[in-house]
Parts: sequence; C-alpha cells; structure tokens
Amino acid sequence: MKLSYIETDCTNPYANLAMESALFETIEEDELILFLWQNEPSLIFGKNQNLWQECNLTNVQKDHVHLVRRPTGGGAVYHDLGNMNFTFLAKDYYFSIERNNTILLNALKKLDIDAEISGRNDLLVQNKKFSGHAYLHKSSTSLHHGTLLIHSDLTKMPLYLNVDQRKMKTKAVSSVKSRVINLQEIKPITLSDMKQSLRKSFEEEYGLTSFVKEEPPHTLITEFQKKYE
Repeated sequence: MKLSYIETDCTNPYANLAMESALFETIEEDELILFLWQNEPSLIFGKNQNLWQECNLTNVQKDHVHLVRRPTGGGAVYHDLGNMNFTFLAKDYYFSIERNNTILLNALKKLDIDAEISGRNDLLVQNKKFSGHAYLHKSSTSLHHGTLLIHSDLTKMPLYLNVDQRKMKTKAVSSVKSRVINLQEIKPITLSDMKQSLRKSFEEEYGLTSFVKEEPPHTLITEFQKKYE
C-alpha cells in the first residue's frame, strides 16, 4: 500500500472535477489518494438532479456562477474559495468510508474542533452542518468526496439554490444560517491549517508517509474537462 497526496491551486471547477476523474481512471492497484481542491463560485449538481428545479438561474447567470454536474449522487452544493473540497480515492480492496471519516474527524480534532458524523453524508459541529459527502463506485475503484466550509459566504447559498421550503423559517438566509456553519466560527483556522492537518491525519490513519503525486496525463484531464464544460 502507498499513500499519494495531491493538491491544486486551480480554482476552475471543470478542471478540478476533470482532475478528480483522471485520478479515478489512473489510480494504481495499491494506492490510496487524498486530493484537496477549491472552486471559484460554482453550483455542483448531483448526477441525477434537475438544475432548473435546484437553482435560481437568473441569479446564477447574473453573477457568472459556474454550473457543473458531478458523477456522484446527492444534492446540489455551492462552492466558493471559503470552502475546501476533499477526495479520497482507492481500489475497492482498500476503500473504507469509515476510515475516511476517521481521517476527517481526527484532522479536526488536531485543530481543537469536535465534530460528529450525521447519517452517511454529513459532518456536524454544534449540531450544524459544515461538510456534505457523496460517493462513486465503478470498475473496482471507489471515490468519496465532500466539502469543508472554512469561511464560505453563507449568504450566497439561498441566492443560487432553491432552499427546501420545509427547512425555511422566515427568510432563506436565516434558514441557511440556522443549519450550516463555517469552521472559522468555531476556531480561527485557515485553509492551510486544514490541509496540513488532513494530510497528517491521512498518514497517521495508515501509519505511512504520503508522497506528492504527479498529475495524470494532461490529455486525459483535457478530455474530462470538455465533458464537464
């Protein structure tokens, strides 16, 4: 078994999801990968979602927010540069959602943040969501990715996403704030802090040193990027 670590300064959501797909297609048999990435303002949809139902297209187009459909299920999410995305990739033999979640929770503990798992897809702190997850299993390879809200602009979410009326209180913004939280509201952490803590926790979970992974072939990334665009 070997641990591979990769992060990118690219904030183009089409390119980042293309990178993720290329990593999925080229992963080695004995490899576990942790990929960290960020997107400029974007709405990322689950594979089966209807974007006309899920978002306010008028606001999306006015503010030049990217629309991207990911290969995993789950709901639509808003990304900006205050959010960090993680992806765990492995062949099925090594893949463990439980261990992935342990890595996330231990990384947060290192930053003095006590979080908990809620169901299969969410992480909570103070009973508020800061991380949502989705999964892909294909051709003996598995992927687990999700969000980590560090200092995202929570006021933007209800402008672009059609908030479930059952979760509304009085106004969309107050509803979002009642259910979602940034980690910086708990501790004054930075994105760099989170990256370092995640990598260390990744290594500790498996008792191995991680190595910086080279990017997959550019031609493959370009091929996937065209698909996402």
